[in-house]
Amino acid sequence: MQGSTARLVTEADARLHPKNGSLTVEERVARAAAVRLAELHKRALPSLPESEHRGEDGIASAKVSPIPGLNRLRCTQFFRTKAIRRLLRDGCENQVVKPFVFHAPSGGSVVAENSGLEGFVHAQRRFQDRFGAPASERLFEHYVKYLEHVLGGEPMGCSLVSQVKEVQSSGVPLQERHSRLIEVVRSNTEQWRSKLKELDGALWSRHLRAYQIFPRTFNVEGFREAYGLPPAEGRSGKFFADFGGQEVEALRSHSFSALRPMGVFPIGSVNAKGTAGGSPYSIIAHDVDAAHGSRQEVRDSLERAYVSGMLTIFEVVPNHTACDARLLQLDPTLYVHTRTQPEDPEGYHHFRHPELGEFWIRYGGFRDLGTGMRSFWKDTLQLDFSRQETREVVISEICDLIRHFSLDGIRVDSAYQLLNWYLNKNWAGEMARELPQQEFLEELVMRVKTEFPHVAILAEAFTHFDQLSQCGFDLLYGISTMDRNGGYKHVGWHEALKSGKADTIRSAIERAEFLSWQLGGPDIVTFFGHQDFPSPQREFAGDWKWGAAVLAILRPGAFSFYAGTEACFEAPCREDNKVITFNEPVSIDWSGSATDFAGFQRYLLRVAGQVQEALGERTRIECLDPASSSKDEPWVGYVVRSTLPDVSWKLAVIVNTSPLPATAHVRDPDTGVSVV
Repeated sequence: MQGSTARLVTEADARLHPKNGSLTVEERVARAAAVRLAELHKRALPSLPESEHRGEDGIASAKVSPIPGLNRLRCTQFFRTKAIRRLLRDGCENQVVKPFVFHAPSGGSVVAENSGLEGFVHAQRRFQDRFGAPASERLFEHYVKYLEHVLGGEPMGCSLVSQVKEVQSSGVPLQERHSRLIEVVRSNTEQWRSKLKELDGALWSRHLRAYQIFPRTFNVEGFREAYGLPPAEGRSGKFFADFGGQEVEALRSHSFSALRPMGVFPIGSVNAKGTAGGSPYSIIAHDVDAAHGSRQEVRDSLERAYVSGMLTIFEVVPNHTACDARLLQLDPTLYVHTRTQPEDPEGYHHFRHPELGEFWIRYGGFRDLGTGMRSFWKDTLQLDFSRQETREVVISEICDLIRHFSLDGIRVDSAYQLLNWYLNKNWAGEMARELPQQEFLEELVMRVKTEFPHVAILAEAFTHFDQLSQCGFDLLYGISTMDRNGGYKHVGWHEALKSGKADTIRSAIERAEFLSWQLGGPDIVTFFGHQDFPSPQREFAGDWKWGAAVLAILRPGAFSFYAGTEACFEAPCREDNKVITFNEPVSIDWSGSATDFAGFQRYLLRVAGQVQEALGERTRIECLDPASSSKDEPWVGYVVRSTLPDVSWKLAVIVNTSPLPATAHVRDPDTGVSVV
């Protein structure tokens, strides 16, 4: 294919999509539902009138395709991208490959961070640096077997397999064969990485710095005062109407590049929690709550932010709905339900449909991963993802949301609970049928990415890192330590910081270093302030909160910060540890901005912005190792390094985890020289 219609979407022009022509069935990668489901969805969330679509020269038309649907080019691009990622992340499709373990004669070892080529290349370099080339040369035949296995049956890997076999049979001394093999693997891996940089329109998300806002608690006037802005006139009391260019500029000056509003959808009133309007995750539909602004006011607000350099990420809630959701009124069979009254009605919502009769519908539920006990959110109803109709309606609603508001990203609520293993654990025997083999999350990612290649997809995840990676997410939560394939661990950044232990934090930094470098799988997004956790000053008790703030706020990579954290504000919920309750009316009191720790956070945010200016917005993290072989030293640190070829200097961030004074003997990663 030649000409402009065949041009692949690169990172630079990710917002420009070719026009859709007539679409054939083959070009619609995701299976469409029946005609009645399209009509059902149309009634559940009416499309915007044509007059509300921004014109060809508007921001929206540059960001997303104005015509829904898919075309062959973007489908081809999606599957090409998916195949390259699989090789770099996991290896050959439908083969379970454990991460390669590099064993040294002395007894030490290095474990690859994933099962694919990027994990192998990254770990082999570390292993050789630590134990020397002879230790790596002893593993030559093991390397060959691994590469044949990981590439076996994968068309894109055939050329590399041939090169590996050619090196193996070359007859030259082992030292030369080893050097050639490593060079061949590194070269091919880098070529595939370069191709991903051309294909992936959402790589920007690896460097986002998101400011999370809960609109119903956000005091715009207090924010303006805390950030040194003059009072504004003509406030409407609606967040999206009132939040304007000056507020965006204040956030930009504090390193933020994206808005992440939560709770923007209308909340159900049936069984609603508390007296504040209910939980923002019990939603009627993926539409705009008029209390925060009209559709047009939301679009105007997001366009103003975009023109000022601020992207937008909305939170979507595909797992469950409110007990008075639009979908329930239209088709209750889309939910996990029974038609006969259960002996034990606990966990069920009784609903009478005017045409279809009585239903007992399961409340949204979750399992304690430790005890296996199931609990329910009684303000939500569980959707049945064994039904293709349910999947289609939910995905279409999310795609409409992205299209109507020209979103740059979505955060998928309770993503790990939408994996087949979790759905079976919760609802086996209660769903309409067996779950399809394909994960719902894979379908969601495929549909979003083929229509909106620039849109980043973030997963709320506390378990099953590798399975969520395989679904195609751009970012996963960097909170919890999770099991990985082969019995290894993904070390959670947030949990490591909470521990305050130098060795645990150092392991988390090493893991973050790999994730920020690799492209085959998702990176992590880290937090300082989170809607489901206590405030940082409580989580990182005592003096450690200062060190935790430095490591969290200056860390390169995707980062999210909860509004009010910089004022040390908290209004905890009585029933859990949320920093700002969902159950009672709350407005952020910004007077705490004058405290020392609040001022320190804003100082660090400004420093992060200055680092971006000096190094470029695209930086990566690199773990600082002690100059000695001892891992018992109380300090931890990392280097912030630019990905730009013409920026040579780097920033070292070092924190003492001990309450006692300590001296850091650091090995410079570039020279190997010890620095005090």
